[in-house]
Amino acid sequence: MLGLVLRGAATWAKDNDPCLQKPTVDDVQFTLSLKDSRTVYQEGEIIPLVLSFTSSAKNRYWADVRNYDRSGRLGIEYYCLQPEAPDPLDSYFKVGAFLGGGLGSTHELDTKPFTADAELNEWRRPTPGHYKLFSVSYRVWRPPDASDKTPYGRISERVRSNTIEFDVKPASRKWQAEQLQTAIQSIQAPSSSDDARRAARALRFLNTKDSTKELAKLFWGLNDQQPAGWDLMFGLYGSSYRWLAIDSMRADLVAPDHPITSEFLYTLAGLQINSDPVWDPPRPDPAHPEVGQEFWKRRQAHTKELTRAEIQIVLTALPRKVGRARAVTLNGIVSAAGDDPDLVNRLRPALIASWDDLPNDTQSQLIQFRWSLVDSPQMLPVLRAIVDQPPPPARTEIAMTRDAALNHIFSLDSKLGRELIVRDLENPKAEPSVKVINLLPAEDISAAIRAAVDRISHSEARELDFELVDRYADAKMLNAVQTAFEQHLGQWACAPQSAMLRYFLRVAPDYGARQVTASLAARQDTHCYSSLLKELGDQLPNAELIAIDALGYLIRKWCRIP
Repeated sequence: MLGLVLRGAATWAKDNDPCLQKPTVDDVQFTLSLKDSRTVYQEGEIIPLVLSFTSSAKNRYWADVRNYDRSGRLGIEYYCLQPEAPDPLDSYFKVGAFLGGGLGSTHELDTKPFTADAELNEWRRPTPGHYKLFSVSYRVWRPPDASDKTPYGRISERVRSNTIEFDVKPASRKWQAEQLQTAIQSIQAPSSSDDARRAARALRFLNTKDSTKELAKLFWGLNDQQPAGWDLMFGLYGSSYRWLAIDSMRADLVAPDHPITSEFLYTLAGLQINSDPVWDPPRPDPAHPEVGQEFWKRRQAHTKELTRAEIQIVLTALPRKVGRARAVTLNGIVSAAGDDPDLVNRLRPALIASWDDLPNDTQSQLIQFRWSLVDSPQMLPVLRAIVDQPPPPARTEIAMTRDAALNHIFSLDSKLGRELIVRDLENPKAEPSVKVINLLPAEDISAAIRAAVDRISHSEARELDFELVDRYADAKMLNAVQTAFEQHLGQWACAPQSAMLRYFLRVAPDYGARQVTASLAARQDTHCYSSLLKELGDQLPNAELIAIDALGYLIRKWCRIP
């Protein structure tokens, strides 16, 4: 599920307060409880919740099973707390639109509880006191009835939980110090990525001056760069000590061993601009959309101005950065300064010289997606080292990086690139992509096809060999290919079989149509017949009558027509 989720918790709650809205169904039960039955917590301690859903109606309701959202916060529950407590991330999500959604599944509700975990601290930061809490959930849905009109194929329902009570007491300095040290140790030397994330969340919600300083010291990247990075970043946005967070991040800009990524720079700029009410987004005015457009244009320009100012601080400290911190910082600067070609050109040689100190994921991203930042003949030895490694399995991340490397070598040195691509074509264990093969002249591809057909005939083919025949072989290869195909009719995997059928339909349509019929009837060894027609692609019209007959057969079978 992918969508553009408008996040503005404070504004949205004021205009459409979920806590005041009634449930839309009464045959779904939503129970909220405190995990482990605890009712007393220290300020800054994680308050874990258990959400439980049941229904007395069979085959009526389903619940979405998700535990994350691409925006960084799962928004399918709303938490109603009395007395109220602030949303720690209000300043982050108030700025407008975020890309939301994420992978998940569904669970049919019945009398057996379906449960999900949550942490109240994600949404509210309660200070010492006695609280009452209930939740409103939007994860329950049902298929539409005949009278329902909806383009979505489902009707969303709103359900409300019971009310629970708990107390928050002032945190002791000893407990805060223990929590701080345990979290730092687990982040610096985690036993797993999950362990690091849990520790980062504990540090994020602690919300002290010391924890804010440590968040700045520990944070440097997001996603694969630093699995705990999102929680560390959100901890900086959620800290009650905003200017301490900004000053601490600035101090780490010049620390010799602190990597400075573009995400670090954007976070530092974001903290500054979100702290100034002048840059709070205006309410949308449909009558004057140009007002909002002009505001966001000015806000974006101001954000770039702030980022450039921080980059200048990093540049002064760059000679003191060492090892991986220097390499990552160079990459961070050129990534954040992509609209400053002079700076990128000036730093490119240093970034390439630090290549071996970059994380593997960063290297792959530069080669695959951000090549312009390192596009230089100086990269030829790096690219050559990649393609000289043993060929990886096709369609893996490493294989895609290798393909991109071959493509860049060809652009920088077409003679060398051609030599290396031909080498891969001649290597039965290598499978360069068709995009890379298309860089070659026709004579090189023709020579590769002859070898591919020979391997197919001797049952030694790689998947690429079938693709080469499908795309490039002419009728001269028909006899050899059809002999191998008929010997293995209905036994090949689906992709090779479909590739051969597309080849037959292209160079010998009548023969190809007969083999499509035979392949549809061959159902003993594989299940390929179920997707065969779809996989014929643009060659399907050459088997149109066969497709019509096959469709008629399926209709008669489904409808039990003799």
